[in-house]
Amino acid sequence: MARTNRKSASNTRRAPLTRKQLLPMPTARARSLSLECHLGLATLHAGQGSADTVASLLRAVYLAYVIDRLGHVEPEAYRNAEAALERCALRAKQDDRWDVTDEEASMIARILAVLDTQLASQPLHRYESALARVHYLVAVEKRSPIPEPSA
Repeated sequence: MARTNRKSASNTRRAPLTRKQLLPMPTARARSLSLECHLGLATLHAGQGSADTVASLLRAVYLAYVIDRLGHVEPEAYRNAEAALERCALRAKQDDRWDVTDEEASMIARILAVLDTQLASQPLHRYESALARVHYLVAVEKRSPIPEPSA
């Protein structure tokens, strides 16, 4: 009788999460990430931004969307923030001016406030998983994780 070559259940299981991964990220790290995002927005709003600033803020918007698995914030708010950053990049291509309007800054700030709450409350493993997902979607698939509105 031939034996089937099955993988044992232990080979397909993930490693158990550590205590550190089950707790929210350390407060100092969450504040540092939050400060980086808010300073980036302030820099753009002051007209002193760059492509790196826009990329960093887009990553923050995407991260907040991916972490928000339960849909506490409507997808339209994420799309608005993403569109504001894309408009900024388009304007910069035309006249090398990296800035956002007051209205655009408000849209982005709303999502950064959501991310602030997430960083302070979500388990570290969710942040790490979401960050890996965002990196994959942006770097490999070259697309936004935020879906287009349904018609």
